[in-house]
Amino acid sequence: SIAILHEVLEAYPDRKEQVRIITHTENSGIAAVRNTALSLAAGDYVMWVDSDDYLALNAVELLEQKATETNADLVILDYYEVRGARKFPRTDRLPSTKEEYVRDILNRRVSVSVWNKFARRSLYMDNYIRFLPDRDYGEDFLVAAQLACLSAHTVKLDDPLYYYVHRGASLANT
Repeated sequence: SIAILHEVLEAYPDRKEQVRIITHTENSGIAAVRNTALSLAAGDYVMWVDSDDYLALNAVELLEQKATETNADLVILDYYEVRGARKFPRTDRLPSTKEEYVRDILNRRVSVSVWNKFARRSLYMDNYIRFLPDRDYGEDFLVAAQLACLSAHTVKLDDPLYYYVHRGASLANT
């Protein structure tokens, strides 16, 4: 994977200054990778994109606009579930109160993933929200609940900008 990243950077030399490649000496799992990324993140917001998935080209721009316009700590977005060549729009609802939203996450009535949440980085850092080490499936469940609980202002962007791709051999499916 690292060799491929270097090849891509050679094809796009103007991007080299914008890219930092971070490696772990051994496969530490997704929770450790997310924690490393959090410790090195420098932007105002954090968004997670799983390796099989992808975003609409303007996703980050629209999410940042929504967060800035509303002074939100957390922006929830809709997504497409991608199965082969078919795309199914999925809507995640945002309950009217924080308590109801946390309850809905804990009861899995709304998405428990972090990939459909655009969060202010300070929400993670100020509250020491981290992923549980050695937890490589469902690692985002607790973090999603913490984000919902600690966000002073959560809003929803109704555009499905994230593409959640189902793969038969993925960790979630095996």
